[in-house]
Amino acid sequence: MKRILSLVALVLTVQTISIFFSYYMWGFYSTELYMVPSNPPTSIYFGFLLSLIPISFSFLMIKLLKLKAFKLALAIIQSLVISTWLFLIIFPTSHFWALLISIACFPLLVSLMLLNNLEIKKVITVIFAASSSTLLAITLPLYAILILSLVLAAFDVFLVFKGPLSKGAPQLSLTVNLSDITIGVGDLIFYSLIPISIMMHKGVVKMFIACLLINVGAAISVHLLSRREILPGLPIPLLLCLPLFFS
Repeated sequence: MKRILSLVALVLTVQTISIFFSYYMWGFYSTELYMVPSNPPTSIYFGFLLSLIPISFSFLMIKLLKLKAFKLALAIIQSLVISTWLFLIIFPTSHFWALLISIACFPLLVSLMLLNNLEIKKVITVIFAASSSTLLAITLPLYAILILSLVLAAFDVFLVFKGPLSKGAPQLSLTVNLSDITIGVGDLIFYSLIPISIMMHKGVVKMFIACLLINVGAAISVHLLSRREILPGLPIPLLLCLPLFFS
């Protein structure tokens, strides 16, 4: 029960940050930042294409985990995402301060990530998950996010049961440790991305339902860990939320 409560507290923290800033940014940008057309056929097509990026990155990360240069690359990617997020948050208020703060934060975040302080890394990783989910939500239409989520949930299952993770869980850099369980940042991103997308396209009430279902699904996944060392974190929460995409 303790680890379920710890996980739910973490997920709710990321969801709260993501939803707050997504609501604010959606009010200003709306669909202006969409990278792909919002019509369903094109969105579905690009959802499949975009899923190849995290899939390829996952295999690359597993292969290159021990390289110091790769850790630096991860720190740069995370810092770049957070800096972009900050820029888009501040931009509606002041173009100058948005640029200045985002540029100043980038090297600071990289330096903090390379300190090897676990608590600092945990805080930055939570912010990275929140910022990533927000950026994806305001740049991709609903059906692209749905397909992306489904493909990555299937890939999550493959990784755990047939892929590299089936031979044991390597010490991945993009994870958050909670006492005796470890959650991937990808799971945290989609735990927030799904409710945000539903909020933007289906309304606030369904967003709260999605948050509840995500946390129930995450709790079920943690409970099942008593039977297996490692389990995919995305499929159960996504399946519970799936009807909301079509309601």
